[in-house]
Amino acid sequence: MNPDTITIILSMAIFFISFYNYIKSIDMPISSPKTMNEYFSGMFFLRECSIHLFFGRTAVLIGFPLSYFLKYIENGEGVVYFPLIITTWLIALYFYKYANRLNEVPGEQGGFFSILLKGKTYGPASFLLWLLRISYIASIIYVILVR
Repeated sequence: MNPDTITIILSMAIFFISFYNYIKSIDMPISSPKTMNEYFSGMFFLRECSIHLFFGRTAVLIGFPLSYFLKYIENGEGVVYFPLIITTWLIALYFYKYANRLNEVPGEQGGFFSILLKGKTYGPASFLLWLLRISYIASIIYVILVR
């Protein structure tokens, strides 16, 4: 097996195991449609830290990019994903920096996907959020077109 394949398999296993353990630790049913939003809210610094979220962050922010980096080193493939990886890191930094402000968003609008897709903030945070949205969509389109 290639190192990139091993890395992606380990990252996926860590991601799903940490998801399962985190959802069980907050007593939320796995079949609920809100569970993945709750998990990603925790992974992107909108909830209290736990060891399960740490492992999820490690898998998403280090494990998956590492597998594409190894693929690039081995045979020069995977470069198209680098803008998407960098944008994901920037989104994580944005949510880390503005977590206190974003946690004040009321109830249903307070999850990670709600804030990322339709959240309203004001000032420089709003401008940065719109830049991140545009760059994320552009990087997804880039992957689709080039791949």
